[in-house]
Amino acid sequence: MWVNPDYCILWATKETDKDMKLNRFKKYWPIAVLLLLSVIVMTLWLVGMKFQGNKNNFAAETAKPIEQSLLSAGAKRACEKGDGGYGSDNQIPWYEGYFTIAKSEADAIKIMQNATSTAGYTLAHASPENRGPLQVDDMYIEKWFYDYSKQSANSQLEDGNIELWATVNADGTDAVCAGKKMPIDDTHSVMSVGVRLPEFKR
Repeated sequence: MWVNPDYCILWATKETDKDMKLNRFKKYWPIAVLLLLSVIVMTLWLVGMKFQGNKNNFAAETAKPIEQSLLSAGAKRACEKGDGGYGSDNQIPWYEGYFTIAKSEADAIKIMQNATSTAGYTLAHASPENRGPLQVDDMYIEKWFYDYSKQSANSQLEDGNIELWATVNADGTDAVCAGKKMPIDDTHSVMSVGVRLPEFKR
């Protein structure tokens, strides 16, 4: 039987093209899969970050009434830090806010005591002999105040007390606020208020 040689060449060429495409697919499909997985992981991470960012920091909410009183008394917010407790590495909500005020240290202490008292707390003045649970060096402890007696009523958290602390002209506040210079002298003070809550229920 006679076979057209041109047809054989065309058929062989088609088979070769198929083999080439198949080989290219085999070569590059792992890269394509990795790229797809990377896009999926990045998308899930961004969604998770947005979801976490929208969640409330209960510790910040607890400190808010005190901070409002400080602002009403003339204080200005310098910076804040905290963690809502929603991450895999931390389930304890905490918050700390820093403020400057054009008042003497004695007046700033009175303003802080009034702000916390209005919110239902009674500050104890810390000392080397009366530091409560504060883990602060003795040379700085007298600039700190605390009240850990109030029970947390948040149903999403474990049973436990609210840990409230406050400072007036404590050392290291410039470093806390990213190097922001905050004057401390006879007529200027720096205050902070912090809250730590029980961990989330599991």
